[in-house]
Amino acid sequence: MEARPRDKRKRLPLHELPQWPRLMSVSAAAAYVGLHENTFLQRVGEVRPPPIRFGRLKFYDRRAIDAAVDALSAEAAAPKTEATAAPDESGTSKG
Repeated sequence: MEARPRDKRKRLPLHELPQWPRLMSVSAAAAYVGLHENTFLQRVGEVRPPPIRFGRLKFYDRRAIDAAVDALSAEAAAPKTEATAAPDESGTSKG
């Protein structure tokens, strides 16, 4: 069996982060929500919350990440309907 090449990406050891910082780099923010960096950027970090920029560096606010994940969870949990229930002729909602 051939040895697998080591992943050269820098990983943040979660056991060394007892409390998450308020502002996090992309790698820390991705680790915070349990996603790969690319997935975080595609699904969370570029849409909401917007990064806080210091020159070329991007940081994500932990509270904004929490709010974004809560919003994504609410969207996923919401029932998907073609249209909202419209009132019928008698004025009561259908469905």
